[in-house]
Amino acid sequence: MRPFESLLRWCHVFVFRRGRCVPDLRWCHVFVFRRGRCVPDLRWCHVFVFRRGRCVPDLRWCHVFVFRRGRCVPDLRWCHVFVFRRGRCVPDLRWCHVFVFRRGRCVPDLRWCHVFVFRRGRCVPDLRWCHVFVFRRGRCVPDLRWCHVFVFRRGRCVPDLRWCHVFVFRRGRCVPDLRWCHVFVFRRGRCVPDLRWCHVFVFRRGRCVPDLRWCHVFVFRRGRCVPDLRWCHVFVFRRGRCVPDLRWCHVFVFRRGRCVPDLSGSPFAACY
Repeated sequence: MRPFESLLRWCHVFVFRRGRCVPDLRWCHVFVFRRGRCVPDLRWCHVFVFRRGRCVPDLRWCHVFVFRRGRCVPDLRWCHVFVFRRGRCVPDLRWCHVFVFRRGRCVPDLRWCHVFVFRRGRCVPDLRWCHVFVFRRGRCVPDLRWCHVFVFRRGRCVPDLRWCHVFVFRRGRCVPDLRWCHVFVFRRGRCVPDLRWCHVFVFRRGRCVPDLRWCHVFVFRRGRCVPDLRWCHVFVFRRGRCVPDLRWCHVFVFRRGRCVPDLSGSPFAACY
């Protein structure tokens, strides 16, 4: 190679001003002078590439580094996503399920932003919802066993207040409330009301409470609501509901909220 041809390799580093060859300060952070010679700065060689003999920025990493005061410095906002291995900036595979690449840039995956929070500038799991989501094959996916208890509103997982009286939180986890398990049943993995007892319980202020109008007909045995067989001849079931038997309504009356025989004016009063 001829002497003047070797000079052409560095012509992009120097510019001519007022007829003199002076260094181009725009690239001085990429090249350093050692022993009086201009050589590349190997600390930044992964950020810049040589194309057609010229040093140009590597656009694949431009979202990781920013230019401040004309110098290329790391962008500290993304330093938790990328790590340096053997002096090179490579993605941190531990968080690759949280961030996605769009148009060659690393941006947060908004589908999971409600599961992870940023603490001290780092992306860490939100332990408040860890019982709702599980990790399968290294990815955070919803736990379908509890999807009927929680709903998504505005892209965030919040409790479904319609069922909050059926489930309780113990030790920070959502577990069924065994006090009402006889009123609700699980069908196809979802908690739905048991229609066989819906006439015994009513909903007041969004909570399931006993219907006191029928409490004398049903009794609780071993913590479950079962019919009181002593009065089964007075009441009948029609269309799955307990209603008075009108054939005997002239013989029995309700006193103090209970069904008792009507002794007044009865020809059979002497029998009682």
